[in-house]
Amino acid sequence: MDCIPTEVLEKILSYLDLSLLATLSHVCTRWREVITRRHFHPYLLCQEFSVKKQCLASGWSSDSEDGALTRLLFWRVYKQLEEAWSNANPSTKETVVGVFSPGDAPSHRVTDMVVFKDKLYLAMEGCVVNVHDINDLKHIDTLEGGEGEGGEHLTRSCQLVLHCNTLAVSSPGRDKVRLFNCETDEMVGEIETRLGPIYNLAMNDRLLVCLSGWSCLAWRINSSRPETVRGQFQGMIPDFQPSDQFQNWLEIHAAVVNNTWLVTRATRMRTQVGIGDTRSISFLHVRRVGPDGHIGDPIRPESAAMPENVVEMNSMTLSEDNLLAVLVMVRGDGSVLRGVQQLRYVIQVLDVSTGDMVASLPTESILASVQMPVCWRGEKLFIKIVPKPVGGFYSSEEGDEEDEFQISLANWDIRTNQLTNIPAAQVGSSTDLISVELARLVVVSTKFSHRPLSHLEFDTDLETLAHMEADLNPENGPKFTVKVELYDFWNLAES
Repeated sequence: MDCIPTEVLEKILSYLDLSLLATLSHVCTRWREVITRRHFHPYLLCQEFSVKKQCLASGWSSDSEDGALTRLLFWRVYKQLEEAWSNANPSTKETVVGVFSPGDAPSHRVTDMVVFKDKLYLAMEGCVVNVHDINDLKHIDTLEGGEGEGGEHLTRSCQLVLHCNTLAVSSPGRDKVRLFNCETDEMVGEIETRLGPIYNLAMNDRLLVCLSGWSCLAWRINSSRPETVRGQFQGMIPDFQPSDQFQNWLEIHAAVVNNTWLVTRATRMRTQVGIGDTRSISFLHVRRVGPDGHIGDPIRPESAAMPENVVEMNSMTLSEDNLLAVLVMVRGDGSVLRGVQQLRYVIQVLDVSTGDMVASLPTESILASVQMPVCWRGEKLFIKIVPKPVGGFYSSEEGDEEDEFQISLANWDIRTNQLTNIPAAQVGSSTDLISVELARLVVVSTKFSHRPLSHLEFDTDLETLAHMEADLNPENGPKFTVKVELYDFWNLAES
């Protein structure tokens, strides 16, 4: 093998996958150097910010010629970091970002969140966006711009969508979308529609998609150059046409997009329900997105309607490898318990380019735990596992005991079909917001607590009544606490 020219060896090795190359790097010094230069170094270059930041802090750079350091960091990322999620103790930070009472206006409730480099963006009720430094979790900025507090507010919730350097923020009136440059946090554009309220957003590198009035409204953008974003209207595409079979509104309408495909899901109600028919039908529309941002017609329209055994669809997430994970509730195999037909939740993984089902991650029944897709990271799907009944939302100041039913986080590997629990991550509620990166995890939780009233007896004395009066003070009433937790899987805690 020593007589093979280097360029021929490089060509041969280029046909092998990374796992085999990692093994072959131990064959000899020459192979190790070639694999390090041609494969390990590019592998580190293409890592996301949370990993590349740690590599740079270790003295590595994009033009580094230190092969030993490159190999050390490669194994740290390729093997040790992956293992840390399942069996290590990450270092953690947490902070309370808000405390509010039921009915407070405006409250500190967080409705959405995204992470850009070392900045955490929290969307608050009223569509205010607070920016925090992810290293110490301190508040550093509030995004300004767009409409003021006046005017009609159709909703208090706020949606955030991030791609490259561009952040899209929905408005309280649901008629505008504000666009920000995350490098500078400056507002760079505003998109407006008078066709109806915007109720869902999706974005890729060249397209911003807004769902409104059962239609897809598309604007041409360049997410890597937000300073040039002005929003060129691409057109309106009706997602569903009026039909005598269905009522003229959608119960649910949501979208996800990657660089190649736009997927919308919707639930339509039948106008007439026959014997054995379901009240509603769920649909998945898959459209190809062209290099110029053109959105095509739905492919496979004949199979857009989900099977009759699908009762409803919930959350979904789309990978860059065109894998769609969607949570569906399905009827069982006809078994009946106490006169009720059995239902269960299933995560279905579909290849949107072919329509084939790649995998199905079922639960035993609707009374068992529910697995909810969160996001894809490479070939791994991160999942919330929510037991029944759901715990972790309620607590009392008189002893915050651990909830019997703790929600957990896991990842499913499409290569091995294995579900691996992440024991270090503490998820308190199915509504907790989660951001997953290769080297860190951010969880935003809202927890309810109360101070129980003193017990009232028939012969309660004046002192006890005075204590009760203090208990009834609004300051001592029920509270919601919003907390941000950061789990750092690169810098592990001392064991």
